[in-house]
Amino acid sequence: KYEIDLKNLSVLEVTLNKIYDKYNIKVIVNCAGFGSFGNVKNIDYKKELDMIDVNIRAVYLITKLYL
Repeated sequence: KYEIDLKNLSVLEVTLNKIYDKYNIKVIVNCAGFGSFGNVKNIDYKKELDMIDVNIRAVYLITKLYL
């Protein structure tokens, strides 16, 4: 079992490389993510940047590493 903080892209890459070396990956299901709701002025920008890391950057990196 692997637990990965998808916001930490350097740890994500190292862990994914270990998984790739150990298993014969044939299918990827990218289904992690979260959202923010409310007035944009009231949402902490750090939370929004975390959302971008999880919802966009991590999905891109996972897909790129397994192509």
